[in-house]
Amino acid sequence: MSLILRQLTKDDKISFTNSLLDWKTDLIWDIYNWNKDWSYEEMLSVFYNEHNGISLKDGQVLNTTLFGFIDNIIVGRLSIRHSLNDSLIIYGGHVGYAVSEKYRNQGIASDMLRQAIPICNSFGISKILLTCADDNIASIKVIEKCGSKIENIIWNESLKRFTRRYWI
Repeated sequence: MSLILRQLTKDDKISFTNSLLDWKTDLIWDIYNWNKDWSYEEMLSVFYNEHNGISLKDGQVLNTTLFGFIDNIIVGRLSIRHSLNDSLIIYGGHVGYAVSEKYRNQGIASDMLRQAIPICNSFGISKILLTCADDNIASIKVIEKCGSKIENIIWNESLKRFTRRYWI
């Protein structure tokens, strides 16, 4: 089982559409501003624009969305924010990820995060901030497994919960 982390292409439409069937409870996993009415091509355009800084919304930063593939099946998504704004420095950090429910607990999130580190470095991010909810045991394990060091645990007023902040 070899995971490949990469951007979507026009040829991935069937894989992407099939991956949506694996997300019964959280269809926003693919992109944080996903719109079910978009065509696949419109979504690719959004990814392109976010990666290249075209028509970014107020407060939005450059963002690269990558997908984890195993045998042409999408098993997860990873987003790299190229810089941090006031919100991302508290919750969100440089990297966010999700793994499809049926592929969890198989090391996929750790593999995606490990592969993302040199990509972050190539974007000029030498110190990578990762955050997660203080009670998200699975994410804590992934983040710590990838060699991060905890900076602190803070109260996140907007989410009404504690947030762990780590650096790689």
